[in-house]
Amino acid sequence: MSRLFPAVSAKTHIPVPEFTDFLKSATIRIFEEGYENPEGRDASSFGHGAQRSIQIALVKCLAEVRRAGGGNAGRTTLLLIDEPELYLHPQAVEVVRAALSQLAGDGYQVIITTHSANMISRSDAPSTLLIRRTAADGTKCYPRIKDAVRDAIHDANHQSEALFALSNSSKILFSERVGITEGKTERTILPAIFQNEFGLTPDEDKIGLVDIGGTPNIPDTMRVLNAMGIPCKAIVDLDFAFRIAPIKDLLDPAHADLASCKEVLAQLRDDGQVGLDTEGLPTKHNGTPAAAAFEVLARHPGAMPCIARLHEELKALGIWMWTKGAIEAHLGIAKTNAAHRAFLARLADDEYRATIPDYQSVRDAIGWLRG
Repeated sequence: MSRLFPAVSAKTHIPVPEFTDFLKSATIRIFEEGYENPEGRDASSFGHGAQRSIQIALVKCLAEVRRAGGGNAGRTTLLLIDEPELYLHPQAVEVVRAALSQLAGDGYQVIITTHSANMISRSDAPSTLLIRRTAADGTKCYPRIKDAVRDAIHDANHQSEALFALSNSSKILFSERVGITEGKTERTILPAIFQNEFGLTPDEDKIGLVDIGGTPNIPDTMRVLNAMGIPCKAIVDLDFAFRIAPIKDLLDPAHADLASCKEVLAQLRDDGQVGLDTEGLPTKHNGTPAAAAFEVLARHPGAMPCIARLHEELKALGIWMWTKGAIEAHLGIAKTNAAHRAFLARLADDEYRATIPDYQSVRDAIGWLRG
């Protein structure tokens, strides 16, 4: 070199590698029990489920390390994950959800997108953003549950009750329409009747059938769902018109048809058929539950026209009321698991369906729910 360019020399320079350089070239080797390989196998040689499990295991490890190290020392790191539940079985999904929840409290802001109700815990549901895309509106972000509750319900106690009920029904967030059911019989039998009639399940038809923990919560829940932009309907027993609808401003407490039905109930009490409370409504009588008294009322000729009108009035508000008292009276079955199983076992039999006392009303109900 000096012969060609006097006073110029050349030396080889090998930079000391940084730690990050090692990380860039690092790979994850997997050692599988029963398939011993001294060098292991690269993670990329496994299936999608195993690869996602490895990724999530690293996230869980990070959560544990951060927790042991006292968090992120005042810094907040944004962690974005698209559908972390992919390729994982339900138990693994819960492990993932718990790990991400733990990270969110240790200096990380965790944002995920998900199509799984298992990724939304009761505590997370109120703050979950529901995003839908339609041809008419494009991609739209709807109000969170807690915001919709605040806007739709002004009483603090009712806000708390509605928030708790909705938070326990994360299925609401994954349905395009919601059907609110009151009793166990509806939750067990209606999906089967729906599939028998339409050839698909309510879930396939994007209808979520949910239980929100008691009829008093139904009107408030419907207000919240409407505020969230989620169409909803409810199916209730006859007593709803007397006990809940008047105090929730769905029916006038002085409604003429309610008054007429109470007169019939008073006659039935005088005849020793039912027991009434101080409000003139059925109560337990001679070991018979109050629900049975409403079924007796529904069979009385003097009450039937009134109940039919109340049914239509509530239906206009998105609430289907069983005119015979409860769904069991329409189907002619008892309120027991054994009766439910027997009904479901014979539902596909045309001859059996022909013997059901009022199967048409139940068909009408699910047709209305779907419409």
